Amino acid sequence: MQNDTRTKRPSRDKAKQSTGCRRNAETSKAILNAASALLQEKGYANFTIEEVARRSGASKSTIYRWWSSKMHLLLDIYGGDVEKALVVPDFGNIEAEIVFLTRAIWKFWRETPSGQAFKSMIAEVQADPSAIEEWRSRFLPERRRRLLFTLQRAADRGELRPDIKLETIIDILFGYSWYRLLTGQIDDDVEVIAAMVREIVQGITWKNLKKR
Repeated sequence: MQNDTRTKRPSRDKAKQSTGCRRNAETSKAILNAASALLQEKGYANFTIEEVARRSGASKSTIYRWWSSKMHLLLDIYGGDVEKALVVPDFGNIEAEIVFLTRAIWKFWRETPSGQAFKSMIAEVQADPSAIEEWRSRFLPERRRRLLFTLQRAADRGELRPDIKLETIIDILFGYSWYRLLTGQIDDDVEVIAAMVREIVQGITWKNLKKR
């Protein structure tokens, strides 16, 4: 009879299982799914850990054990969403690839719940020292990885000058896009994006260096 009782427990009870600091995969997935749905339905301003706990069936203490703040949870949601959304084809041309990637991230910021929340996340993280540390140590390196891969691929094709510091180029491209995001200028303006990319590419490729 005991076995029958266990098989009839609501699935919600499974989400309440915890293994302490080590995450239970099923519980973690339930929390992230609930958080993503809540962000889509109610937006950043009305996103609460209390509601995530209610929807996922996990306790608040479990959520806070694995994500020490609302911001840490949102950063994981954003990271998962953007990784699935951004795939840069190999066009054999770094200018075309950076234009493609820039347009894609701007579209993601405009049209997805986590993308639309990102501007508020940038502002709020400034007041949370633990979130700042998470931002610097894990979130930013993960976000920079795709652009670094794209630049390194171009370098391997022989497009880039060997003296170029790829991390510096990433800083420049991130800075431009984040400036446009924070000032509300992320419409799909292909001419503006292409002009910005062209100016940068002229400084980092062999082809354009030889024209000077």
